[in-house]
Parts: sequence; structure tokens; C-alpha cells
Amino acid sequence: MSAATTPTRKVTGRKRHILVDTLGTLLRAVVHPADLSENEGGRRLLTGRRTVFTRLTKLWTDQGYKAAFVAWVEAHLGWSVEVVQKPPEQTTFVVLPRRRVVERTLAWLNRHRHLSTDPPCPHLLWTCVWHEADCCALRANATATQPSKTTPQEGYS
Repeated sequence: MSAATTPTRKVTGRKRHILVDTLGTLLRAVVHPADLSENEGGRRLLTGRRTVFTRLTKLWTDQGYKAAFVAWVEAHLGWSVEVVQKPPEQTTFVVLPRRRVVERTLAWLNRHRHLSTDPPCPHLLWTCVWHEADCCALRANATATQPSKTTPQEGYS
């Protein structure tokens, strides 16, 4: 996959779109050149997903996805879409509801340097993304199931 330059910012690179569940588990990922819009990336991410995710009924998106994308999702997939907006009075960083789940997953994936560079072939990128997603899930599961460290009660040795 070749990198592209965005027309307004002249930034060379790629955009990543991910679909996660409410816990942040990676369900699907799409990487495309930076010259495609968020709406097009979202369509690529969700095309053909209605039959795969049959229990999905609601989708949260950020402000980059416009009304045309929301209308497309509601018409083609039958899911309700809520665009997470920042408060109008916001001037500093504020954690937005539902957005933090996606940001946390992206942060977990971006902790690994080989995902931030261009791989020799696109197939290697997908292998790395899914491998790191599996590692994150295993790490989260391992920490959740570890027994707590308690001190022994007095009188017992």
C-alpha cells in the first residue's frame, strides 16, 4: 500500500480505522492512504459487517465522520450512530465518553514500534496488528485473573 499526501495539510502517510467492542477488543481494522476521507475509510471498515456482527445495534464515532457517513450506516447496516462531540466550551484536553475506549486500544497497538513504520509488505502489517491485539487481550486477561496478594492473618504461619 502506498502512502499518499492529504490535499490540505500535505501530510504523507496512512489513516487507520478500527472497530472495537465496548471493552476495547479489536474487531476489525482498515489502513488506507491518507488522501481518503474518514467517511470512505469508515465505509471500507464496515462494508459487509452486518452479517458478521449480528448483535451490533449502536455505533459511536468521532467528529471526523460526517452526516453522510451516519446516513450510510443507518441506511445500509440498520445501526444507530452517535457522533461523540466535544463540549462547546472545551479549551483543554477532556476525556470524551466512549472515545477513550478506541484511544486506549490505539495506544496499546502503538506501543509497538513495528506498527508505526512501513512494513516490507502489507500482509505483514495485518499480521502485526492482529498479533499485538491478541497480546493485549491476553495481557488484560492475565492481570484480571491473577489472585490478589494478601498477607496471612495473625496466628497463622
